Amino acid sequence: MKFKRISVVLLSTAILVSGCSKAEPDSIPSITTSNISSEISDPMKQPTDSSHEIPPATSYGFNFGTKDIDYGSGELVLSPTLMGGDTPTRVGFMVFIDGIPQKYCSENSPEYSYISSFDIEENSEKAHELTVDPIIDNDMSEHIISVSTILAPDFVPPLETPTFGNYHRILRNKSKKLSDEITGIAATDEYKVLKAENRVLTNEEKEEYGLDEYESGYTVECDLQQFKRLEKTFTLKSGENCLTSTLCAYSTMPNVQPYRVTVFVNHKPVKINGIYDFIDVTMEGGKISKTEITLENIKVGDFVYCIAAPLTEGEVAMKSTSKMVIGDKSSGSYSTSTPAESAENISDGGDVVSNTDLKPMFAIGDNLYAETKRGSAVYPALCMVNSSGDMVKTLADVSGARMHGDKISVVKYSGDTFSTGTNAMKIMLLDKDLNVVKSLDITGSYGKIDFNEDRIVYVRNDNEICSCDWNWENHRTLFSLSSASQGAEYFVDIKLGDGFVAFNAQAEINNKDADFYGVCDFSGNYEIYRKDGINYSQVCGKTAVWGDRHTDVVNGVMPSGNFVMYTNGSFQNFTTENILESQDVFLTGENEFFTVIGDNYGVIKQYKNGAKIREISVGTGNSAENIVHTDSMLYADVIESNGKTMKCWELD
Repeated sequence: MKFKRISVVLLSTAILVSGCSKAEPDSIPSITTSNISSEISDPMKQPTDSSHEIPPATSYGFNFGTKDIDYGSGELVLSPTLMGGDTPTRVGFMVFIDGIPQKYCSENSPEYSYISSFDIEENSEKAHELTVDPIIDNDMSEHIISVSTILAPDFVPPLETPTFGNYHRILRNKSKKLSDEITGIAATDEYKVLKAENRVLTNEEKEEYGLDEYESGYTVECDLQQFKRLEKTFTLKSGENCLTSTLCAYSTMPNVQPYRVTVFVNHKPVKINGIYDFIDVTMEGGKISKTEITLENIKVGDFVYCIAAPLTEGEVAMKSTSKMVIGDKSSGSYSTSTPAESAENISDGGDVVSNTDLKPMFAIGDNLYAETKRGSAVYPALCMVNSSGDMVKTLADVSGARMHGDKISVVKYSGDTFSTGTNAMKIMLLDKDLNVVKSLDITGSYGKIDFNEDRIVYVRNDNEICSCDWNWENHRTLFSLSSASQGAEYFVDIKLGDGFVAFNAQAEINNKDADFYGVCDFSGNYEIYRKDGINYSQVCGKTAVWGDRHTDVVNGVMPSGNFVMYTNGSFQNFTTENILESQDVFLTGENEFFTVIGDNYGVIKQYKNGAKIREISVGTGNSAENIVHTDSMLYADVIESNGKTMKCWELD
């Protein structure tokens, strides 16, 4: 089935999928939980294998002064102090003299190296002894030593998740003037230095780098970039081992300060353009230098960064973001994993769906149901799309559409404002042709509600899940948070499945929001678990899924790499191939789900009964969301550089 190839740009949000039929499973075994504010056993506990390691915390202190520099033994010995914060972490030292990286040994590592890692206990203070094999620049009239700390230097993300976030960054730095005694113990060497030339920042560059008037006088930066400023990786072309990039240094500070830049690959300094050891730059207010450089003998999996060490006392060192080197698509190194033998790879592309402003929601048979902005100015509409991509029927001013077998539940609005307690809002049950089967005015405040052909479930008093008949009679409480714990806990989401209600809840613990998830049935049985950062449930028939909320990966906040599936009365824990997948899990049928890994790879993965059966590429640099699987087609919003386009693939 082919669709008209018309590009579609969408503004869409996460998929909401819910239960499918009326048959109910056996009752859920009742678990008595005295207080959900305590740590509850959690099927989504963080795995321990190293590929899913969460990097250390960022809380620590650093001190280094003139008194911590000693020449007395005929060696240069430094004694910087690390101070622990609220949680333990790991930190590495890097030492520069005259901007030249120095090798040292320590009580941690008797072998001389450019960096070694030290554990910091919480609420601790410890001085470390670094014995430096010093090398100086004889052309300098005075010599500057710079000691920097690098957070978690031994943390390297897996190739399929190539982002370092806040890790490997310089958090602390001290630069001191050395006495003339250094010339008596320091070895000397000949170095080739490339001089960078400054020019005035253009208005376009000021806009590109965010140097508006507010930031004037506060910004100094040195970075390596291949294509654009905010890239998180470097791409190595197929068959090549030479990486070309731009060293970009700029400042809005009024003073003029010299820096020496070294490029590191896997924490070791490398030659620049095959012959240069360093690049000297001058950080001068309102000016920028862009120096084209090449690095040789680079391979996929290397990580690259640069450090600009100050050549004057009191200035701070600057470090670029560490970036993983990945292969481009043609090199065969862009895939996130090796597909299982039974998996099928589908090439880039997919047919573009002809209708605009569609957000895929769910499917019944071979019909796709999508939300569209073609409702009123306030509320969207629900539309049915046939297998040819045509919008067959539309129901305006509805929201919260969820599938229950071959029926659809929606909340219907009239007028331009939300008004509870009046006929301005009602719940409606629709058949697959969007005809109204049942309709009921909402006469109270039910912000969290779901229903099928037999019953209505809703939240009362924020902490009770209740059910009633379609005539608003026979109300009863299914599960109360107050019966399981003490405190001000409340439900944030409920969805009705076959014989159970899946829910998310929150509680305030130590002045912070704590997240919970679980299920209850219609006999008073329940299970509830603690998991912070969990996303709202998705439900289809006897199956429910909870994944991770999206985290700030750019700044080093990583997802867990896990998600939970509740199916046929029991919970199962799944670990994704790539930890980023746990943020984008889409339940499309009982025991069937899709995951997405975006950024440099752009892959949709299909799983059935827990096993991966297919991978679909959506294009390098792209991602996808709102995934729906009909009987024969797969629909998804593909996120590209120029926006979102709803595409489809015909699946066997």
